[in-house]
Amino acid sequence: MDEIFSIPEFAMNPLAKHIVTYMLRNEETKEISFYTFIKFMQTFSVYASREDKFRLAFDIYNMSNSGFLDEAEIFQVMKAMAGSKIEDAEIWRIVKQIIFENDLDLDGALSFEEFRNALAFSDVVERMSLR
Repeated sequence: MDEIFSIPEFAMNPLAKHIVTYMLRNEETKEISFYTFIKFMQTFSVYASREDKFRLAFDIYNMSNSGFLDEAEIFQVMKAMAGSKIEDAEIWRIVKQIIFENDLDLDGALSFEEFRNALAFSDVVERMSLR
């Protein structure tokens, strides 16, 4: 496990903990297999589809593996990305706004479809493509 955090580009990623949790989700040994690592990295190819990139982002954020992003999961991701630059109260305000604007079925969480629609016009695909 320590090996993956020795990669500087990975170690400085604010979502590194979420990424490792995602990659370990289906590993019985609690070690990231080469297959899992390659499958994960494949999504960052310029040839990977938008859908695959959206699915990977959603699955990384969905730490509970429930199939829905609740307020707490969105908060965790935003907190990891913002660090100490934004107060927790402001992050919670943003999270509630995200849910309000994108939760079409009003269940208090974002499904994959709602998440994908929320990011439809973002640059997430470009940001998730290694060149």
